[in-house]
Amino acid sequence: MERIWFLRLGRLTAVTNGWIAMITSLGFHRHEVLGGVLGLSPAAAQYLFFTQQANLMAILWWTWAVLTGRRNAARDTGRILRGAVTLYILLTGIVYAVVLCRVYAPGGSQAHVNITHHVVTPALFCVDWALTETRGGYRWRWIAAWVLYPLAYLSWIIRVGARTRFYVYPFLDVAYLGAGRVALNCIGMLLCMTILGAGMVLVNRKAGVPVGRDMYTE
Repeated sequence: MERIWFLRLGRLTAVTNGWIAMITSLGFHRHEVLGGVLGLSPAAAQYLFFTQQANLMAILWWTWAVLTGRRNAARDTGRILRGAVTLYILLTGIVYAVVLCRVYAPGGSQAHVNITHHVVTPALFCVDWALTETRGGYRWRWIAAWVLYPLAYLSWIIRVGARTRFYVYPFLDVAYLGAGRVALNCIGMLLCMTILGAGMVLVNRKAGVPVGRDMYTE
């Protein structure tokens, strides 16, 4: 009884904070400027960033889980989707810690959004996944499906940058770094994602809820 209420309260707190950060970011000047350059609304412009996309996926999953009372994904399709979201939000946190924190450290309301999107949500979502997903339910072949979306995103956002001369991430700036360096950066990211995906499969074999048992039953 205590476990399920602790889980629900934790998810409700995390998803509320996530939505507050997402809504707050709509008013950021940089999104207005970016929208003006690309002919988009500030709401649409913010989703050019993979960080925003991954965070939206995470809080949508949490929202669904809170509203339905689901502890984990019931079927393989759900596990593939939840695994993908977990991988993307994990990558968001790692890229920020390794690369972006050196060049992006805003103050004021942007600081709350920045920490929520890059630290709080990635950490909490990954812990939630590790503790509540069905143990041993993940398959190696799912990694190939997980990397398709980031691959499509990288291809698309580089084309947008080539057309507008604005690159949402400095390590994708072809005009400054050159096509060869950017290609290596993309390969490195996809390789990193593949390794992280493999790590998730391994973690899932040791962590989570055993098959046939729900440790979060009321």
